[in-house]
Amino acid sequence: MPVPKVRASQWLEQIKNTQKHGEEQDMSPHVHPYIFTIPEPLRTERPEAYLPQVVSLGPYHHLKLELYESERYKSRLTIQVEKRAEQGPFEALVKEIISMAGDIRNSYNDHIDCGDEVLGWMMARDAAFILQFIGCYDYLESPILQQTNPCCWNMEAVFNPERKSPLFFPLQADIFKLENQVPIFILKKVLAWQTGSESQALERLKMTVSSACTKFSPFIPVRESFRSTTLLQYSNSLDERHILECLYNFVVPKTDAGHISVPVEDSHNGIVPGFTTSQFLRRLTSKFRGLISQKSYLKSHKNLPSATHLHRRGVKFTAFTWGSQEIRFDKASSTLFLPCIEMDYRADVFLRNMVAVEAFMKWKTRLFTCYADLMDRLIDTPNDVAALKKYGVIYSNLGSDKEVSNLWNGISTSIWRSAYDPIDQTIKDVNDYYRSRYGVLL
Repeated sequence: MPVPKVRASQWLEQIKNTQKHGEEQDMSPHVHPYIFTIPEPLRTERPEAYLPQVVSLGPYHHLKLELYESERYKSRLTIQVEKRAEQGPFEALVKEIISMAGDIRNSYNDHIDCGDEVLGWMMARDAAFILQFIGCYDYLESPILQQTNPCCWNMEAVFNPERKSPLFFPLQADIFKLENQVPIFILKKVLAWQTGSESQALERLKMTVSSACTKFSPFIPVRESFRSTTLLQYSNSLDERHILECLYNFVVPKTDAGHISVPVEDSHNGIVPGFTTSQFLRRLTSKFRGLISQKSYLKSHKNLPSATHLHRRGVKFTAFTWGSQEIRFDKASSTLFLPCIEMDYRADVFLRNMVAVEAFMKWKTRLFTCYADLMDRLIDTPNDVAALKKYGVIYSNLGSDKEVSNLWNGISTSIWRSAYDPIDQTIKDVNDYYRSRYGVLL
């Protein structure tokens, strides 16, 4: 299919705007976008895992025809929310958000092709939608919330997890997709408008976001002690920049992730991709670094045996709750310790978007990517899935072991490989044990 050409008039309009305004916000060395679009090759591999299926949130998929039905829910919701708001009409909120347009645009890696007024209305409506939806998680457990904010119960079944609407689970997945993120400071602004108090808004947001992350994470069982420990991260302020990052920090605590982010400058902003020389050079340099690190990684770890082969050489598997201990291999008992994960409707979206956000944000270590890559190497066939299910490492609701193995095998295409410090020693220990048992089959 031929590549669509840029219209000369569009090109001229863009360079005139660039010359006039200097793109000072976009080019500032202190501005790091944190909401990205997924590269096209990865989208093509599994588009439904990255692209919203029911609701568009934020600018990347705004007004797409296949998602336009969700605008009806947003309109009904904002009318109901406005009736209970503590600080004036919805339009007053929109005006406040319009004044934040520069910060909003700086949050997104790609060019946002709409004016500030459209952007303000979009953000206000989408944030209200997100807050209403994630707030539903706590309704079944909190009679107080049911009394103070009955809107969730008055809306159609799509907002009520108890009624199991067919749209509920796709909506839940859409909210945790990288391309569908809304900056957390917009959620704070909208919730403060609803409650009339910034401190009250922050406390409620911490509670609802934590609950939403708990429900969407496929790692089981989710212990209350782990959830309470995770909530301590949010005791003072909600520093995460969007809900997917909240989910990431829920699963990978900041102390483990080494969160010093140097975002990948992989921009294809605006009408002309790679519009500036500096963006192009940064992107090219990043690609070369990735190729070098990938080569060294593949050289040292390409021979990790599958779960079935390890089991035949005497390796046992023990499941643990994610966050309670580390992935490791115990030589004395020949046991590989792995977190327990439930493979269901959440798994593909969860795994791919967690790997994506970790790669784009370039944290010091990529603990989650390490885990995903390790599981991909352990699982080659349905027999490997069966072996891990036997030890409780995997619980599956996908229908067959083949579906599970296909899902994990597909994850490998979405992994940006780099230095894998967190589990290098574990992989080495497993390989050493495997080689020492050559000729020993159980």
